[in-house]
Amino acid sequence: MIIGLDFDRVLFETDRFKDFLDSEIPGFLEEYPKEGNYDPDLHADNLEVGVKKIFQALEHADRFLYDDIEALEELRDDFQLMIVSRGDPYFQERKIAESGALEHVDGYFIVEDEDKDEIDIDFLVDDREEEIERVSVPGIVFDRSERSLDYVVEAVKNEFGEA
Repeated sequence: MIIGLDFDRVLFETDRFKDFLDSEIPGFLEEYPKEGNYDPDLHADNLEVGVKKIFQALEHADRFLYDDIEALEELRDDFQLMIVSRGDPYFQERKIAESGALEHVDGYFIVEDEDKDEIDIDFLVDDREEEIERVSVPGIVFDRSERSLDYVVEAVKNEFGEA
């Protein structure tokens, strides 16, 4: 069984990271796209900074991984845990790698326009309801302001039982 886990706002403190980027790159949030996929090259052009500056800031991503990510270890014996993230492939790959999240999961897959069940997952945990509605597998909308990853562990166990 493969459990798909969204990265941003499920495993990673994305909003706090964006605030950090705004402090490192003045105007980052003002020029950040409100809709659509993030394009670091276009964003850097809009900010009139080199894209390298945006990617250098990713070196600090390990400070923004949620502290409770170790709760997922309880699932690793019985399930394969896969980050399924949406966005610019290179940017997301670097952010995921720099965050240290790969120590707690079995891999990652990045989608741009396709549904998150493009990779063969059996369950999806995402912070956006529209992502859950787009896939053909069961899942939960996960709100970090209300719950911790212990909730995800229990939801997966309730859905599939324990091996």
